[in-house]
Amino acid sequence: MDNIKYKTFEDVTEVYGKTNLCKICNIKQIITYAKLGVQPVWIDEGYGGKLIAYYFIPETKVAWKYWLENRPDTGQAKNAADRGGNRSAGWE
Repeated sequence: MDNIKYKTFEDVTEVYGKTNLCKICNIKQIITYAKLGVQPVWIDEGYGGKLIAYYFIPETKVAWKYWLENRPDTGQAKNAADRGGNRSAGWE
């Protein structure tokens, strides 16, 4: 991909399209993407000073699959199953 440094988020959405961007707030997921060589196209500050990274979706598909297969079990999957939840958080 290109190494253009954008000055505003509006510039990023104009180039990539808003629907082609994925907003990630989980620091462990951001670090996993960085380890796999996937860099955000925009970084922002969110609620309470938390890091928000925007990624170009086509570049994240392999990293997302790896993240799902290797993320630590927090018990959320069991809790969702107990509630009857069967929602997907990723791209199929």
